[in-house]
Amino acid sequence: MKRSSNKFGATRVHHDGYVFASRAEGIRYLQLKALAAVGEIRTLEVHPTYDLWVGKEKIGRYTPDFRYCTRDGSPEWTIEEVKGARTEAYSLRVKLFRALYPTLLFIETDAKTLMPRKRRARRG
Repeated sequence: MKRSSNKFGATRVHHDGYVFASRAEGIRYLQLKALAAVGEIRTLEVHPTYDLWVGKEKIGRYTPDFRYCTRDGSPEWTIEEVKGARTEAYSLRVKLFRALYPTLLFIETDAKTLMPRKRRARRG
């Protein structure tokens, strides 16, 4: 496992060809991978991208840590972000993302405890 640090002092880790911004994100990937293996979640994706549009202008892109569907059979995606430090840019990007994709379930997982810190569902 190759390691290097980012600007917040978090250690980058590599698993299965993916690069994770922190050990916590890498550990959460392994947890989600195990949940997928036993059928608790399905269609696990790492670092999916979402274009952020205002009107006809693309103003950026949001890349959450994970996207998956839950076992309950819901066709809706769950978007998960492992977060230690929240920057102003991150908060703004997430607000815009949630406004543009209101039917997706958004979960933030605390990097220190690897437990969901906030669960927010915006439906219609």
